[in-house]
Amino acid sequence: MVRDAAEMATSTPNGSDSTLQRPVGSANRRDTLCQRAEDDEEANTVLTQAEFEDMLEDPANLYTEVIELITKLRDQRAYSENYREQLQEARQAIRRHEAVIERLVAREGSPSGSSPVPEVVRRTTKLPDPPLFDGSNKDGVTYDNWLIQLKNKLRGNPDAYPTEELRIIYTAGRMSGDALALISPRLGADNHHAYTTVAELYEHLNELYGDPNKERNARHTFKELAMKKGQTFQEFYATFLRCIADGNIDPRDLKDDLYDKLTWKLQESVATYYNDPAITLSQFARYCTTYDQQIRTRLEKRERSAKKPEEPSKGTPGQIPPSRTNKTTSSEKPAPRRLPAAGPELKCYNCFEPGHMARDCPAPKTERTKQVLTAKLAAASASTSHMSENE
Repeated sequence: MVRDAAEMATSTPNGSDSTLQRPVGSANRRDTLCQRAEDDEEANTVLTQAEFEDMLEDPANLYTEVIELITKLRDQRAYSENYREQLQEARQAIRRHEAVIERLVAREGSPSGSSPVPEVVRRTTKLPDPPLFDGSNKDGVTYDNWLIQLKNKLRGNPDAYPTEELRIIYTAGRMSGDALALISPRLGADNHHAYTTVAELYEHLNELYGDPNKERNARHTFKELAMKKGQTFQEFYATFLRCIADGNIDPRDLKDDLYDKLTWKLQESVATYYNDPAITLSQFARYCTTYDQQIRTRLEKRERSAKKPEEPSKGTPGQIPPSRTNKTTSSEKPAPRRLPAAGPELKCYNCFEPGHMARDCPAPKTERTKQVLTAKLAAASASTSHMSENE
């Protein structure tokens, strides 16, 4: 029933009085759907199931409320379209206002007032400033790298430096030390050789710090370049590409040059891809990187497997063997070792006193005793070596 009423409302022309007019004899209920939607804006539910069933019992009243909802929806759409048009007109007025202000600023800045009106430039994202250049190569700040960063900064933020004077001022502000001292005389406006464009400043800096033989040196380095044995392909390829860019080398034969400069083991691995004319230089370089990593992984595994496991050390680390004793000082004499009382009484071969042996005798050794002890030590060593051989 509700759907039929909505279809009748939408199919009837907007100016029809029969559609928007409340039926004769229907109750003028104040608590309509529109009124409840306005009163209960924060409520989650505007209409309950019981209330909806109650409305179905009075079709004429329900029809009127549906018509009111449709009318209010049309008013909201019209208000939204009107607001959107006003917003668009306000934005256009703001743009025209900004253009007028820029024209006034341009005319006041020039004495003649006939300078062309600059175009409205959108503000760009501020790029980081290049490092200070003092004429040396310390901290890795070379002249070529610094100049590239400086030009990118001026090219990326043209709205911040729209004039040649501002570009010259910014370039001089990123210099220090000897480099700034060399260009300072030409920064003054009263100097006969003052810079008028930033290109003149670049030319002067190239005369001071540029390498006139940069391309020739890069070509020579590229000619002598070869991949070393312990070098990774990625490290070698970075140097390869830098020499190509610095030397302005023809890119037609670069794939052949790259293959000739590889190690022989890597050449064998990528020979199939080198002979395929459909594979480009960048694709061939990726294959070289993959196979170089695989070769290095195999070599590392082979080296680990070739190493023998270390033999376990005998005894506890830090433990002094029982045969080793602390040396006594020269002032202390070793005490003679006494034999067990139950054993046979022996006499010393050195002093002929009972109770100890000749090697423990505190008396000075005689020549005869030394000969006897030497013979016994030789016999003991021979027996020990014989036992070890048998074992």
